[in-house]
Amino acid sequence: MRIIEDNPSRLVLRERSLWVSFVCFGAALFLVVGSAFAHEGSQPLLPAGLFAVFGLAFLRSSDVAVDKTRRTCTVRRRDMLRVTRLELGFDAIDDVLVDSRTDAEAPGNFVCRLSLATKDGLVPLSAVYQPDLDHYQAIRDALVKTLFPGRHAPAAADPVRTLLAAGRLIDAVALLRTRDRLGLTEARAKAEEMRRGLAA
Repeated sequence: MRIIEDNPSRLVLRERSLWVSFVCFGAALFLVVGSAFAHEGSQPLLPAGLFAVFGLAFLRSSDVAVDKTRRTCTVRRRDMLRVTRLELGFDAIDDVLVDSRTDAEAPGNFVCRLSLATKDGLVPLSAVYQPDLDHYQAIRDALVKTLFPGRHAPAAADPVRTLLAAGRLIDAVALLRTRDRLGLTEARAKAEEMRRGLAA
């Protein structure tokens, strides 16, 4: 996710993975058309179908438009074939959170996405988790500055404390190891100490 517009009237965030879908759909179409001209039967249809399914899985996009004059935040998400649109007033938003988790493909790394905390629960701004915690913290700061004019802005939450509060000790230890460059034993001890502090 990135900021594509920030001016006195609007703040716009966008995230796209659609290009992967278009490449996959193009490959599927190429295989189908190629097999029709080559008269090879149904052999290329299986790979074409796999490309099409893979393309559907990446058919995701998010647009977040914050209208500073109307004091509304509109979230439009496409998750495969489903499109959702939600409009929230600034007063309905309590906080902007950076949701982080360990990367399943690279266990030492973290991936993040932004969510809005409302009275009715969390509203994820995108379906996709991406790396670069510092980048997402900077976007969070820009959103908080825009969404909380003239009222108390929530302080930036320590992502380790957020993970511990959610009961995700393993993720908290992994983040401490990556962020603070600690060994496993040191990170575990620090996470346990922080968890005890939260419980007190």
